[in-house]
Amino acid sequence: MEDMRSIHIGADSFMSTTRNETIYFHNFSRLCRNAKDFVDSPPFTAHGHEWYVKLYARGRDPKKAQANRSHVACYLYLHERSKKIAKECIAQFSIEIPMLNAKQSTLATHDFVSSTEGWGWEEFTERKYVMEKGRSGDTLTILVSISIRCQRQPVYTPRATLQHDYLSIIGDKSFADVTVLVGPDVERIQLSRSVLKHRVPTLASMIDTMKPSAAGCSKALVVDTSTTTKDDPGNATQTSSVADGGVSLFPALQPVNLVPVFDDIPPLAFKTMLRYACTEDGSIITNEQRPRDLLLVAYQLGCWRLKTLLEKKLIEEELRPELSIDLLLFAHIHCCFMLKEAAMEMILKEADTILSHSDFKKLVASKAVLQEVVDKIRAKRCGSLLSHQVAGNQQPQDKYSGMALCQLYDQYEVQGGEIGSSMTREQVLKRIRSSSANDG
Repeated sequence: MEDMRSIHIGADSFMSTTRNETIYFHNFSRLCRNAKDFVDSPPFTAHGHEWYVKLYARGRDPKKAQANRSHVACYLYLHERSKKIAKECIAQFSIEIPMLNAKQSTLATHDFVSSTEGWGWEEFTERKYVMEKGRSGDTLTILVSISIRCQRQPVYTPRATLQHDYLSIIGDKSFADVTVLVGPDVERIQLSRSVLKHRVPTLASMIDTMKPSAAGCSKALVVDTSTTTKDDPGNATQTSSVADGGVSLFPALQPVNLVPVFDDIPPLAFKTMLRYACTEDGSIITNEQRPRDLLLVAYQLGCWRLKTLLEKKLIEEELRPELSIDLLLFAHIHCCFMLKEAAMEMILKEADTILSHSDFKKLVASKAVLQEVVDKIRAKRCGSLLSHQVAGNQQPQDKYSGMALCQLYDQYEVQGGEIGSSMTREQVLKRIRSSSANDG
């Protein structure tokens, strides 16, 4: 494939943020005795330029003024002092009379330097409306909003390194104060308790409460008798065998540490969980890793945000009618409440097709889930029940009752809550309502 080249024509530019200025024209009824008479506002500064507003209180058309049909005319000018300095001043603007809710805005940009006049509207609004209800006392208030075109300048944006730094901490032995043995081949992974405490508190608590047990048992502790050299204290030269219980033949001569063993967790999944916990970057989940396998690890070790992200991934990438029963059962077993609700919703929508699917026999094997599905199908056929609404539910009905669990999670975080565990719909609703009551 040939290299693509970029061709730029003209200067790269953008419209600036809007600057607002409020101008008060006092004694409005006595301003401008005749049509074509005008009054200029004092100059004001916006975007480094000086501007002023020219107001024709009785309009610019003498005939209309005589017939009492005159319009207020209003124009924005760039001050001569700014014209002498500025090479270019291209702007968009609006003028508003707030008390009348009358507003005029330019659709295009205007060049204020090359123009000898200002820009505005000859018939901004009828004078009689201003006289009737557009003033406070005899003061007319005008709001002017201006944005100008700016040339984009080359700038340097510092590269974000927070994620990289957190990943470095994971692999830095100087921060490590616990070693975990992971996988059937017993891979050593060194960790910091402080990092785990803040990023995966469930795993940190799990490690702290483990007790020594027989080697080779999942989530157990064995004795680590690694010896180190003076030149490289982080490099272990000997490790006791898990097969022989991890007991050193010379315990008095070597340091002794209790080491957690997770021999039922693949090392790659464990590392991915740690990387996500420290960076919350979903892109680290590669195509080679099955979301279900990684979700099991997140569930087992209490990395709830990763677990919720993987539920979302399964809903978006795998949930379809032919897999809905399989995902419903998976979600039920592993407390994936958001995934379960989405799978149940699909089953309710496609009940006739799904319940004749070959996977229905799996559903029959789980009596609790089968009963839940049957109850909701019956309730839906009798009314308009959604998957997250329970038949016979006596919970209070409010604006949160009809929300899906994914919407409730979002609402809970907006209120300042944190999804720190596998929270059921009822638990989230209770916390949201409690928070709303306290705020009220």
